[in-house]
Amino acid sequence: MEKVLLLQKYKIKERIYNKKDLITSIVFKILNILICTISLTLFVIVNKEYIDEGLFFTYLEFDVNILIILISVIFLVLDLIFLLTKKDFSKRWLYLSKFIILGGSFNAFLYFVPTFITMVLNINDPLTIISYIFNSFLTCLIFTLDFVINDYSFTTRRAHIYLLLIIPLIYIVIFAILSIGFDVHWPLFISKGSLKESCAPYPFLNYEINTWFDNKFTFSEFDDGHYGFSTFYLLFWTIPFNLIYGFIILKIKNKRLIKKYELDIPNTGYYQEI
Repeated sequence: MEKVLLLQKYKIKERIYNKKDLITSIVFKILNILICTISLTLFVIVNKEYIDEGLFFTYLEFDVNILIILISVIFLVLDLIFLLTKKDFSKRWLYLSKFIILGGSFNAFLYFVPTFITMVLNINDPLTIISYIFNSFLTCLIFTLDFVINDYSFTTRRAHIYLLLIIPLIYIVIFAILSIGFDVHWPLFISKGSLKESCAPYPFLNYEINTWFDNKFTFSEFDDGHYGFSTFYLLFWTIPFNLIYGFIILKIKNKRLIKKYELDIPNTGYYQEI
């Protein structure tokens, strides 16, 4: 009973209506939709010659951009309704869904870093490089700012950082099923602009080159898709990066809400359930 009363004491009972904040939120939703649409268009343009259309959906950034558009449209409609009627219909499950998608977006950025370096080494096409920047970096940046800055009146428990792992884990399982179970192959650009088949959509996931578990601890053949570390090793290191990112994002988000709603919450208990 005391715990219930404690949670009620710190609970945000009603979202503050602030026209300026709502307009800012709407602008971010429009930016999300616009940037993701540009990203998807660029992805199709630069890859249509090398990748079958059905394989577009096997790339994490492609799927995440679609999810960002969908969740942004939903929140855009809710923000417009709130702006015009002062009635807030946003739900906690939508907020958590957005956080889950944020995890997918961040992992697309993590995949982007080594892949982008490989692409720069092996491809001289500026449009392809611009496409990678839009698809993985800009979309993650704007979507992260949208999540942190805009107010949905929901704070999150520290344990919810594990939600960030849902999309990447699902993706890895699907990738393994397609690659190992159905022998699907993807194009891989290697040194001097040559192209060959790959057992994975991203160079560092290529277990035929990097192996699953045997680390070589060398980057001498980086431009040919050799990362010096096993595929499993690189996948494992995405976990701490996700958790650190999630902790920072949620801490900033919750502190902003605590200040805005003037919640008198002790340092050990500022994560609330709503």
